[in-house]
Amino acid sequence: MAVKQLSDGGPDGVSVGQDTSDLISFYGVTAIAQQTVTAVATGATIATVVSNLQSLSAALESLGLIADS
Repeated sequence: MAVKQLSDGGPDGVSVGQDTSDLISFYGVTAIAQQTVTAVATGATIATVVSNLQSLSAALESLGLIADS
């Protein structure tokens, strides 16, 4: 089976979704809206950094961009 390209080769690139509420998915997982992750402030505790990394990991998993090991 040939790979289907989404790009038309234009100089402006390709965009998926027009709004943060548009649903998208990768690898056949359920489509979801844009996820948010709280930024880590300078001087944050290790616990805060770990929590934010866990949130980021969960957001990537929900899109299907990474798999749970």
